[in-house]
Amino acid sequence: MSTLAVVGAVLLLAAVAAMAVLGGVIPDVRAFQCAYAAAFAGYGLIVWACLRHGGGDPDRKSGTRGGVSRTVGDPRTLPGRWPWWLAGAVAARIALLTTAPSDDVYRYAWEGRIQAAGFNPYVVAPDDPRLAGFRDDDWSHINHRDYPAIYPPLAELEFRLLAEMGAPLVAFKSVHAVWDCLTIVVLSAWLKAVGRPQHLAVVYALNPLVLTAFAVDGHVDSLMVLLLALCGWAAARQRWSLAGAALGGAVLAKLIPIVVLPWLVWRRHWSAAGVCVAVVAAGYSVYAADGLAVFDSLRRFAGTTACFSPTFPALVRVAGQYARLFAAIAILLVLGWGLRRGEILERYALRSFAVVILLSPVVHFWYLAPVLLFCAHTPRASWLVLSCTMLFYFAAEEVRRQTGAWAMPAWVPWAVYAPFAVMWMAASITSRLNAPGHPSPSEVHSDG
Repeated sequence: MSTLAVVGAVLLLAAVAAMAVLGGVIPDVRAFQCAYAAAFAGYGLIVWACLRHGGGDPDRKSGTRGGVSRTVGDPRTLPGRWPWWLAGAVAARIALLTTAPSDDVYRYAWEGRIQAAGFNPYVVAPDDPRLAGFRDDDWSHINHRDYPAIYPPLAELEFRLLAEMGAPLVAFKSVHAVWDCLTIVVLSAWLKAVGRPQHLAVVYALNPLVLTAFAVDGHVDSLMVLLLALCGWAAARQRWSLAGAALGGAVLAKLIPIVVLPWLVWRRHWSAAGVCVAVVAAGYSVYAADGLAVFDSLRRFAGTTACFSPTFPALVRVAGQYARLFAAIAILLVLGWGLRRGEILERYALRSFAVVILLSPVVHFWYLAPVLLFCAHTPRASWLVLSCTMLFYFAAEEVRRQTGAWAMPAWVPWAVYAPFAVMWMAASITSRLNAPGHPSPSEVHSDG
């Protein structure tokens, strides 16, 4: 197994080097997809070796304290000490910083600049005539220029701070890679705190999807994932006020972590829940001068946009204009089911993020990052496979290169989601067949 891990590491680093030479996704989409596939092959060997040596099911020989898992695991899951693997993960991110960023990064820089000039990004859109004097070559790269800001306040405050520091465009991407590196450090400490092997952090740290999302594209979601990891670590250490503050910060970076708040309430961690709510309220108060304008773009985007969802088109065919309501009800039912089952934090959060992504009308590849964070605790083969098949997502960039309009080919959702669905259903059937017994500690679970 050590040999497999070493071969996988060499293959992964070679693929990362190829991604860096290519300069990112856009210059040559098909070549980048090939490099991504090669990177995932190396990653798969590493994860396989890791899970075959003590990184299996946390349900066996485990207990809970405050609803947080406590499991004894074999720390020798991969050859070499964990700091060497951490250094390799950081080196891979550094190598990819020279690549071209996502067009979202141009919006981050724009919204930081106009805040520094005294404008509220939730009120004025990039194409607002009042901002004509701020337009430069980077402005043409901004997508949805008729939308004011949609990102929550902590993300906007980060953009403003970087702009006031005079940071160049590359800094808006680089800082998100830094948050991602810190996430790996916190995740490894979190795994150690719950008695899991630190080497399991490679499930998140070396995943090509994560590398592409943050080191190549530079998405702000890395700030949310970092704060989620900090929340989990603090909960594992029974530092509930810190856990609540970190969760509140995560919600202020991206709204989806709000699904964890019901778990804190259900478990009666009142201090954590109270601090979380207070942090969120304080963050939104910074932009409260213009009232509910802070939610305008979010309401507009969530109410009218649908993109690359595996289930939402079917919901629309069944429920029509009530599809979003049906999706929201289904999400609430799954959250309630997880609470009633008394699931530990890591398992509840994994299930909650998974169902939100599957039922959301808008899904982009980097939305999988928080699921992969929790997969480091409870590996799910179906989600790891989905992170691989997301390489087809980039076909939309090839369409944009040829036509000038970002559009997803009709075959792509099938190529991306069909393997995931097959893996999920197979694991569900296997789980039911094996219900009377106990799975092997080395089994890779793959139920949704």
